Amino acid sequence: MGRIDLNDVLQKPVEILKGNYDFFVPPLIPAVFDLVAGPKYGGYGFSISYSLLVSAVSLILGIIASGALVYMAEVELNGERASYREGLNVALERLGDLVIASLIIGVGFVIGLILLIIPGLLWLILTAFAVPLVILENMDGVGAVTESIRLVRENFSEVLVYLVVLIAIVFVVSVVLDFIPYLGPFVASLLVTPYVSISLTMAYHQLSGETIGEESF
Repeated sequence: MGRIDLNDVLQKPVEILKGNYDFFVPPLIPAVFDLVAGPKYGGYGFSISYSLLVSAVSLILGIIASGALVYMAEVELNGERASYREGLNVALERLGDLVIASLIIGVGFVIGLILLIIPGLLWLILTAFAVPLVILENMDGVGAVTESIRLVRENFSEVLVYLVVLIAIVFVVSVVLDFIPYLGPFVASLLVTPYVSISLTMAYHQLSGETIGEESF
């Protein structure tokens, strides 16, 4: 097993984003959808079923974006130019497993919150690498969650420090951008989502001890 180089996994994503604007396309899709549909949630004249449908579509679009970004990060880290079209195609091909993994993570998180919050947060930490495992290792949803738990348990203190710092960065950026009227959350989503995906992809490789470039697609 390797170790997470905090400077590397927190700084290199910024360099990658500066050099390839394709990374902003996948998160743009759910962000635009939320921007347009968001004000209608629960609004007068809209049924609960409509709100649930919009929420479900938003969730699926977010899952697709996350999968696409992980694939694109892998391509970019291999020294090639990442394309958002290719990333979206791969995410759509793996959508079933991505949805299963996301549902397992979501249900576990809700149950954990019911059990006094901390178990829910712990569950999110343990399953942090499920999406990279689905995309990069071609695992099914259940297998990806299981493998993520194993990987994190073996490196828990290191992963915890990494995620705390990552979340702190995301929080600060989100708070600052929130001062932008109406568009703040929209801009934050476009910046934070690809940054986190690239960082998680790098951290996964470092923890697993794999040399980036060995995988083939």
